[in-house]
Amino acid sequence: MGVVALSLREGRLQMSKSIVALLSNRLNISAALASSALVLGGCLVNAAAETPRGPAPAATRDHRAPMIASPEIVELTARSFGDPRGSLEVAAPPLGTQDFTVSHWYRTSFAGDSVLGDVLGNRQAPSHGNFLAVRLRGDGVLSFEVDQDEAGTNYAAVDSGGARINDGAWHYLVYTRRGGELSVFVDGNRIARAGNPNAAAADLLAATPFRLGRSLPDCCSNYVDVPGAYADVTIVPGRALNDDEVRASHADALRRAPRS
Repeated sequence: MGVVALSLREGRLQMSKSIVALLSNRLNISAALASSALVLGGCLVNAAAETPRGPAPAATRDHRAPMIASPEIVELTARSFGDPRGSLEVAAPPLGTQDFTVSHWYRTSFAGDSVLGDVLGNRQAPSHGNFLAVRLRGDGVLSFEVDQDEAGTNYAAVDSGGARINDGAWHYLVYTRRGGELSVFVDGNRIARAGNPNAAAADLLAATPFRLGRSLPDCCSNYVDVPGAYADVTIVPGRALNDDEVRASHADALRRAPRS
């Protein structure tokens, strides 16, 4: 399994289609999307769904996700406070108020007292705003938040509680939104749920880029870059997978689990 090591300034990745095709060949990426997006290292890059050998075969998943990810690994290296961030932009669709599921493999040994940082999302403000944010605290607790505006309209949040994911092992993480209800799954099991599925959902406008790694600008001394590795990053707009579907997705993901 190939490893893509990233050291990106300002979280921007710009590639021509020819470079994408070259990388696709070198990394043996075969998954293609019906929406003409190519999957690169678990990150979606807008390009023709084609490999140097012709059209790539469509990959399948148990839950029939419309956006499919590669088993290649993306590894982000943390930077010290105030330095350029280690992050990667993902071509994610606007989610609006619809249900959704985000899933990925993740590995980190991040730890520290009273510190936290981004795992993925598009949060640009340390308080309220329009964002989806998954963050990790130094004690290994994962949080998942959505917010609509600076007034905190339809804000919702949930955290992993006693489940810690900073043990240096690969974990399959799934985040779902169903109406106003958020859930977090770790390795196929729902470990936290908060909110009401009948409540209004935050309208996520995608006005800022969706990123793996840090999205929040430098703001606070305890907000740091989180070193971590990602694989099989998938976004499913319009559907919040249920418990059985997440277990099936996890079983499917285990067949191509990262091993490095």
